[in-house]
Amino acid sequence: MGKRHIFLPLMVQMVNVGEKTGNLGSTLSTVADSFEMEADDKTSAAIGLIQPALTIGIAVVVGFIAVAMLSTMYGITASLMPNNNQMPRAGLSLANLLKGKVDEV
Repeated sequence: MGKRHIFLPLMVQMVNVGEKTGNLGSTLSTVADSFEMEADDKTSAAIGLIQPALTIGIAVVVGFIAVAMLSTMYGITASLMPNNNQMPRAGLSLANLLKGKVDEV
């Protein structure tokens, strides 16, 4: 097992110790638990790196859809107006409102 570099050195050493002490089963169980915890830690770290990127990606998609819907609504509203070049005046402006004047539409 030690001659081939398939297994990690920790595994080879633990198997040697387990064989010498006669507790190979419990030693392999300990090694399996150790490797499982290491794999869980690496998986959690990968998820921690991927999650912000996915959040930003979803935000960009939702923003694109919102802008597309709003621009379509404004385009439809503008096409329904009698004069496409001008938006209708409300008759009130802040400056005239402060002066007490109201424009006629």
